[in-house]
Amino acid sequence: MMKFFRKYNKTMMAVLMALLMVVFIGGSALQGMLTPSTDRVVATSSLGEITLLDQQEVSRMTEMIATMGMTWQQPVQLGYSKPLEEIDWILLIRETERLGLMLESANVRAAFQADQLEQLSRRAKVKVEDLVEAARLYQSVRGAALTFVAASAPGEGEIRSLARDVLEMVQINAVMLPAKMLLDEGQEFTEAQIQAQFESGKAKERGAGLEFGYYRHPTTKVQFVSIDRDKLAGMVGVANLESKSKKLYDEMVQRSDRIIQRPAVELEAVGDGPELPALLSWEEAKEAVTQEVRRAQADQTAERIANWLIQRAGTAWLNSERGENGYRMTPEKVAESGYYRDLLGRLPRELNYPDAITVSESSYFTQENAVDIPYIGYSKYSPKRGIPTPFSKLAFLNEGIVPEITTDTPNRSDYLAMYETCAYPLTNPINGARYVFRVVATEAGRPAKSADEVRDEIVADLRLQAAYDSALGFAGSLHSCAVGEGLQEGYDTNLELVALRDTKEGADSGFIQPPPFSRLRSYQAASGRPDRGVFVGGGLGLISNDAVDACFALAEGGERVVILPMPERAEVVVAELVQVNAPIEEDFLDTRTQLIADVRSKRASEVIQNWLSSEQIRARNQLELVTR
Repeated sequence: MMKFFRKYNKTMMAVLMALLMVVFIGGSALQGMLTPSTDRVVATSSLGEITLLDQQEVSRMTEMIATMGMTWQQPVQLGYSKPLEEIDWILLIRETERLGLMLESANVRAAFQADQLEQLSRRAKVKVEDLVEAARLYQSVRGAALTFVAASAPGEGEIRSLARDVLEMVQINAVMLPAKMLLDEGQEFTEAQIQAQFESGKAKERGAGLEFGYYRHPTTKVQFVSIDRDKLAGMVGVANLESKSKKLYDEMVQRSDRIIQRPAVELEAVGDGPELPALLSWEEAKEAVTQEVRRAQADQTAERIANWLIQRAGTAWLNSERGENGYRMTPEKVAESGYYRDLLGRLPRELNYPDAITVSESSYFTQENAVDIPYIGYSKYSPKRGIPTPFSKLAFLNEGIVPEITTDTPNRSDYLAMYETCAYPLTNPINGARYVFRVVATEAGRPAKSADEVRDEIVADLRLQAAYDSALGFAGSLHSCAVGEGLQEGYDTNLELVALRDTKEGADSGFIQPPPFSRLRSYQAASGRPDRGVFVGGGLGLISNDAVDACFALAEGGERVVILPMPERAEVVVAELVQVNAPIEEDFLDTRTQLIADVRSKRASEVIQNWLSSEQIRARNQLELVTR
């Protein structure tokens, strides 16, 4: 072997050198092939293409910004905004440059203390010039955002207008004419009238007052297992019941628990006799406390039964694939109506309390009337952390009502395929009963099919409309009388209206003198007049902005009485001006500072959330990611 190596030593060395050369040259080429080109375009925008090099550069800059203790993800913290990503920064920097708001490096450098930059440079192991550039970009973007905030500040004219809306008060007398007091329950209508009403509202959703509509909301039918906690309390065994009850009693004494407080009637009945203790003794409270212990044990057992049923029902779906709509395909055996009863038959002995567990099926119900479903209607899922979810919501997150779910649908596991058991045990907060349910049928929302399907609703609506028209007639009569005699005298002399006031339906009618009111409450000034209108006490209630303006307008016109139709309330109001209390300059000066602060704060938050919102940044600059 050694002789072979000595003989061919030079040849082998030549081959080895050749191989090393190939590896050296080929390795460099291979590395070049595997290293992505920095000029590769990763996104396009109205501000130009974004390359891999742009991303690398901004990543380097944001690291240095963070090193200097600046929060580049939220450069201006006014209100909540989703943290920015580096690609958003590329767009923000380009926007700031386009607006001509980039700062000079010298100005940025001057903002640092004498040797601060050098210290940061040594600590981060980067050049001082790079730190200055990173700070310049950050401060420029931040400054641009604050420029928009400053531009949104309210002017003096706007503040004075808001102050007028807040401080100027109108006082009126009013007569309330609700349509319900004029209803004729025996009124009949022709088939043509019924059909015309149906056609006008068959595809509309019902709203408030005279907003008639006959669109049929989606409905659901559920099958559910009820676990009666109170029945369980009389059936479950409790080890060491008396000692646990005595321990609970002692704890109740420490916190003066309501259960062991002596009834007030007993304390009052003592009179001049010896004073009774405020808390019941152990002997007096024993039965009630023992029942609490039994109830607590029953709570645990009910929860275990519910969880066992949910877990066992879920096993049938483990191998079920998802369809194109995102829901799991329903296993055949699960769709049988007796499925829950079969499950109950397999309950372990320690959980098998047939007298306390029942299976029921509801009729079809809408989300609005879900609470009317016996037993389960008021139940809800209450996690240890988070907001409770009512049955009315969970029952309508299903395949029949929401036809499709996607991988990015929030809380995707809440959505149920047909016959799939809800993953959460529900609890009735009133009696502690537990429920396990599944959706067995649904009907999607749709326009009403015919007048016969909603005939009773149509007739009731026509009667309400007729009553409202009558209220308008009475309002016209009152208006005429009030112009000459005053509103109260005009009302008092209308014996028919006075008589209606004493009926059940007319309890909210009659002459009232509500307190003065303004167009806007002070706490609403920053947001402006609310769409819903203004609530006024004294029986007037919520009135629209148009009605409020009509009351103020009385001070400018010749008449002092106006009719205010309120179809959204199925009511008519006749208003009479008493006076308008104009604000004085002193009141304005007292309010001005707070108004400016409130409006500035609100505007600043809105501007920042708009300009520094990741979604808005990308949308206004037409960002499109390039996928290859």
